[in-house]
Amino acid sequence: MIFKKIELSDWKLIEGYCRVNNLRQLNYSFEVLYLWRDVCDFEICECDGFLFIKTCFHGKHNFLYPLGEGDITKAFQLMEEYCIEKGIEFVMYQVNAQQKAFIEETFHNKYQLESLRSEFEYIFETERLSTLQGKKLQAKRNHTNFFEKSFNWSFESITEETLLEVMIFAHKWDSEAEISAGSSLNMENMALMNSIESFTCLDLHGGILRVDGKIVAFAIGCPLSTDTYMILFEKADASVRGAYAMINREYVRYFCTNYRYVNRAEDNDDEGLRKAKLSYYPDILQEVFVLKKS
Repeated sequence: MIFKKIELSDWKLIEGYCRVNNLRQLNYSFEVLYLWRDVCDFEICECDGFLFIKTCFHGKHNFLYPLGEGDITKAFQLMEEYCIEKGIEFVMYQVNAQQKAFIEETFHNKYQLESLRSEFEYIFETERLSTLQGKKLQAKRNHTNFFEKSFNWSFESITEETLLEVMIFAHKWDSEAEISAGSSLNMENMALMNSIESFTCLDLHGGILRVDGKIVAFAIGCPLSTDTYMILFEKADASVRGAYAMINREYVRYFCTNYRYVNRAEDNDDEGLRKAKLSYYPDILQEVFVLKKS
């Protein structure tokens, strides 16, 4: 197998495989693979009816579960042979529960699969996020109610004309947060800058929340599957009460109503991020596993 870096010209190829599988997982989308292509060193290889996706993170190579409709046992054999040739361990990450069951049934005890909590993805019913109805989300409604009553606010789509303004806000947010170079947030910000540069050609969506004309929050996302929309990036001024709750609600109302679910990504073991995501009570906490040879 010969892997190559992901380019814009690979969009139709990757989307073709992703659409057939129609998965709700973030890494099975061209946008994520393209935006994080340098951050996580994503590479692809089309071989024997499968699309193989590989990443190299902190010097460790990891495969995603191959996409395609060919002989899956041959696909696993090809990946193992590649790892032997390169002198690396065969590891597959973000294996979902359905894939795990198939692997265990097909390969019996050849592989061990361990739950990977930091990569669980938070998936929500769109209607719940757009209405914030129910006792569990009372605190979120309190924040949005306060915001609406207290501020002269507006919500609008990101355009080519406002991309620079968004980038300036993002840089200011980063500097105030004092993000370390090796953190997952810094990696996310590198991908965010890619999204701003590629915003138009990738046909991404974006929303801006303003108070008195100034940006206090923004979010960027795009469709993930036929029934799921994904939020790629979201930042808000934490000193403005209700800004996070409002950008969340308004973005979903504006862009996500044609989808049943919204995928708000994983938490990367960040305690604060995990607490924030759990505070919305996900409808699906999508469990994933890491696979290694037994």
